[in-house]
Amino acid sequence: MQRTFLFIIALCLCVVRGLGAFGMLGHQAIAAAAQDMLSPGARAALSGFAPADADLASISTRADDIKGARPETRKWHFIDIEITQAHYDPAKADTPNVAAALQQEIALLSDAHAPAAAREEALKWVVHLVGDAHQPLHAADNHDHGGNLQKVRLDGRVRNLHEVWDFVLLERTGVSLDGLKARLEADIAADPGFIPRNAQGTVAAWLDQTHAKAMDCYRMDGRQMDKDAVAELDPGYADRSTSVVLKQLELAAVRLAWTLNRALDPAHPGLPLLPRPDSAAPHPPAAHAVSDRAPEAAAAPSSASAVAPIAAGRYAWSLTSNAYHYADCADVARIKPENLRTGDAPPPGRHLHAGCPKHSQR
Repeated sequence: MQRTFLFIIALCLCVVRGLGAFGMLGHQAIAAAAQDMLSPGARAALSGFAPADADLASISTRADDIKGARPETRKWHFIDIEITQAHYDPAKADTPNVAAALQQEIALLSDAHAPAAAREEALKWVVHLVGDAHQPLHAADNHDHGGNLQKVRLDGRVRNLHEVWDFVLLERTGVSLDGLKARLEADIAADPGFIPRNAQGTVAAWLDQTHAKAMDCYRMDGRQMDKDAVAELDPGYADRSTSVVLKQLELAAVRLAWTLNRALDPAHPGLPLLPRPDSAAPHPPAAHAVSDRAPEAAAAPSSASAVAPIAAGRYAWSLTSNAYHYADCADVARIKPENLRTGDAPPPGRHLHAGCPKHSQR
């Protein structure tokens, strides 16, 4: 009886550990931003063998949806690298894992002679697993099933640390898919060197970089969380961690686009196209479209998080300098997220940032 009970507990932990990194919102934003960065040849190849699924966001969570029907794939979503381990070592890793699965599916997607159905299936896996490989607790373990056994309290609710990093940090910002995609693309476009710096490397190298961020997931005020107690996550932890999540989403989007370009368009050097600021969806939800709110109302962060509301828009303004910027102004990238607001129209009572080139006006 006891052995049966322990088996059930172990199975439940495996199921929980397999939850999709970054949740539906994060996976869809990665896929949508990556699609905007595909080469023309990759787009053409994509529509050639997967016309029904040409929208990458719509297939980005399919790998999570099939876990019940295909339990053998549950371990494809993560890899247990101890947080004290310096690097990913294939010789020490349990298999299957996200590294082996992602490499396998990239190879299949790249095979122009493979059956269309097989490449379509591989596409769904690649789109999803690139996201999984960039969630720190999908690339680390502290003898707690990737944070599933570490209890924390955030916004008055007890959760486990893994789900906080999977989806809670994003959800508590209240951002929409359109708004999150716009934020990722604006940040990527604001740094011309971001794509060439990060559209490179191997899956193992990506996992090393992701794993390096895992130790901080367990730290508050410079101290490691007590594994035997519920850790109280303060707003500072949540805000810092949300910034890390956003950066990981940007990395995943660029690397997904690079991977797809190389797999589907071998003649192309693979470098993702720079996303255009106005490629974002033009209709963010009213709750975050701050352009129709008074500046004073927009300036106050929500009680749930000090992270600035994220919205699609052509303008951004700094709460500290009282100036608005055109979205493609280089200085926007230097403004701390908590001091930045965006919108579709310049806010009243704000002056134009002196560094904005006049030709940027739309």
